[in-house]
Amino acid sequence: MSEVLNRDGSRYFGGVPTDIDIRRLRDAFPDSDLTVGRLIPYERVAEIIGHAVASNRFKTVTARWRRLIEKDAAVIIGTEAGKGFKVLDNREMLDVACGKQRSAVKSVKRSFHVAGYVERKSLPEEDQRRYDILAARGASMMLAARLRGKPTEFPKLSDAQPSDSVAGKSQTS
Repeated sequence: MSEVLNRDGSRYFGGVPTDIDIRRLRDAFPDSDLTVGRLIPYERVAEIIGHAVASNRFKTVTARWRRLIEKDAAVIIGTEAGKGFKVLDNREMLDVACGKQRSAVKSVKRSFHVAGYVERKSLPEEDQRRYDILAARGASMMLAARLRGKPTEFPKLSDAQPSDSVAGKSQTS
């Protein structure tokens, strides 16, 4: 494996920087050209950065590029299986957000489950507080997820009785 050096000649241990490849992608696909529905073929991106689509480097560079575009331009770039990267419309962004939330709920459930195996009394006082915070957060998140799944039902106006009116006044007065 070849040694990677910083500009000052010192060794670089954080992996190969992605800035050069990101700059190439941003030059090829400026933020202003990333319109809803635009498809950017994987092969074109691989050609620009000089790494195969199946390589880890391709995944690393494109993941960072997509995050930076999201942060800087408020544009979400998704994927279209086997084709390329796609600039998402509002509905597709909502689909992504819902998927991320489902994933987060699963992670919270798993965390809550693992915490259930912890013997709280055997923990030092500081860790007991951490445990209590974790348990409270997990419980509230799970409750919120459960409530979110069930829509609130309000009584129908046809079901209202005169005694149900505001401030106890009859609807007939």
